[in-house]
Amino acid sequence: SEMCIRDSQDIGFVSDAGTPLISDPGFKLVKYALVNNIKVKSVPGPSALTSAISISGISSDQFFFMGFLPKKKSIRIKKIESILTLNSSVIIFESSKRLQNTLSEIYSILGNRRISILKEMTKVYEDNISGKIDSVIDKIKQRNIKGEIVILID
Repeated sequence: SEMCIRDSQDIGFVSDAGTPLISDPGFKLVKYALVNNIKVKSVPGPSALTSAISISGISSDQFFFMGFLPKKKSIRIKKIESILTLNSSVIIFESSKRLQNTLSEIYSILGNRRISILKEMTKVYEDNISGKIDSVIDKIKQRNIKGEIVILID
C-alpha cells in the first residue's frame, strides 16, 4: 500500500518468473515510486528478453522490443506491418496458444525471414527453434509447444 512504501526504508520486489517489469504492469509501481521521490534500484536476474537475443543467432547490434502483440487482429496486423520500416531485429513476446497464428501472420506480411522461437527462457524446458519462418512453422506443427515464447525476427 501507499503508506507501506513511504514508511519503509527498504522494499524488495521479487519475481520467480525472471526479471519483473518487462512487459508487465509492474512498471506502475516503479513509476509511482519515482513520482514520489522514492529511490528505485535494480538487482538484475534472469531476463527472457536479453537471454533470448543472446542465444538466438539473430543480430543483437540493434533490436526493437515490441512486447506482446495486441489481441485484436486489425491492430496486431498493423503492428507487424510496422516491422517493415525497422532497420533492426525485432523481439516479440507471445503465448504458446497464439504462436501458430502469429507466425503465419508474420510470414504473410514480412516474407520468409530468419527467426528464432525460444520457449521457457532461463527455465528447465528452455528450447530454441530457429531457421526460415516456413521451416520453423513446420517444426512447430509437429510439436506441442507450451509455455512462455519469445519470437526473434532478423
